[in-house]
Amino acid sequence: MRQRVAFLRWNEQWTTREIADWLGVAPGTVRGYIKVARDQLVEQIGADVPFLDDQEDSAGSGNDHRKEG
Repeated sequence: MRQRVAFLRWNEQWTTREIADWLGVAPGTVRGYIKVARDQLVEQIGADVPFLDDQEDSAGSGNDHRKEG
């Protein structure tokens, strides 16, 4: 689940709310997965990973990325 959340956040640029809604989990759960993934990357690669300083988009982008069906 953590890999899926990290992929959606960093590769697809989904907001926490979009990920939470799509996966059917609480936004706090998504934030927890992102934090653990970020911490693991920093530990393994170092603090110079450029996308780790992304800011959470709490208002959302207005794009609906959720899959239908």
